[in-house]
Amino acid sequence: MNPEDCKRTAVQCLELARSMKDPESKAALIAIASAWLDLVGLVEECATTGHQAQASFNGRGPMRAADATGSCSMRKFVAMRNSERFREQLHNETNPARRILLQRLLVEEEDKVGATLELLVAVQRGINDCRRQMAELRSLIADRRTDCPDTTVAKARLETLMASRVLHETYCRKLQSKLHQDGF
Repeated sequence: MNPEDCKRTAVQCLELARSMKDPESKAALIAIASAWLDLVGLVEECATTGHQAQASFNGRGPMRAADATGSCSMRKFVAMRNSERFREQLHNETNPARRILLQRLLVEEEDKVGATLELLVAVQRGINDCRRQMAELRSLIADRRTDCPDTTVAKARLETLMASRVLHETYCRKLQSKLHQDGF
């Protein structure tokens, strides 16, 4: 894989996104294109240090990476992107079984990254995003009748966000403790 392959794949994703009518599919393809563009820097870094890197993203599941030389920068990059993706999906998912699956996947990816300041910042960003969305939903709920279908959906979404925030705050405290033990 070389930087041009990454750029070409990003362009293909953007072209496909333009043809999509479904907003979720369009947004997912744009996010995938962004991930490929982010990967350009890592591939260039691998090229300058002599590492061979391979990565793929199937559009639905997590990214996968293999580094023939054992360098972990590519694996950490992929794990961080997957963590961000699973965290965002967790904020929006109301199905309990799907939430459990997303939580498991999120924990697996975050374990791959390890306790880093970058992960702590990402988790704190997720918490702040939850708080912002919760404030917006509370305002929406306050402005509408309680029996309105939109209000019912907003309340369910608010409960999902509250659960996500608690999960992320607990994880944030664990990360802070681990980083403190490691001298950060």
